Amino acid sequence: IPAIKDSLGVYTLQFKLEKGKTYPLVTYQKDVQTLTDPSGKSVSGTQEMTDEMSFTVDNFDKGIYDISINLLGKKNVSNAQGKSITVDTKAAQPKEEQLKMMWNINKALVGNKLAMKMNQTGKVLSVTGFEPVYTKVNTVLTSAIKDAKQRKGFMDSFKAGFNEAILKEQLAKNLNVIPEIGVKIGDTWTQTENVSPDG
Repeated sequence: IPAIKDSLGVYTLQFKLEKGKTYPLVTYQKDVQTLTDPSGKSVSGTQEMTDEMSFTVDNFDKGIYDISINLLGKKNVSNAQGKSITVDTKAAQPKEEQLKMMWNINKALVGNKLAMKMNQTGKVLSVTGFEPVYTKVNTVLTSAIKDAKQRKGFMDSFKAGFNEAILKEQLAKNLNVIPEIGVKIGDTWTQTENVSPDG
């Protein structure tokens, strides 16, 4: 439970979590992309990703929370040219082969736990426990991609998008609702992010 703390009119965020309690967290990201083909025709589309998880507070010592991140569900929605494609771990497996593979990979994520250390201001200090997840995903890939070189390339790409640095960044965006330095009543702030085509 986030709490706002006042110090001489400057408000900062602090977490007051109870040991043994589990808290829900759903992260949502929407990416909008516009591509122009060689003839000059523009096509735009959106990618929406929803990750459902929960945090169980295992311990609190010297201002640091030990938290189990429970991965509960994942949903991807793509919209382009009037068509929508949804891959949801809480729905039935899709019939299309490529969507099946994505669903199986997302399903391999569900049910896993990661270990997080976070301070009271919501700064994520570390996230560990990725190896068992990588093992499950690799098992799914073994049956879906027969070529070892292609499988390794896919796995390397997966690890680049699902690792400690990426998860710390994602959690920071979702946990920290006001700037770390604090704000005064009437202050405004913006957070902007520019993403290059190469990631």
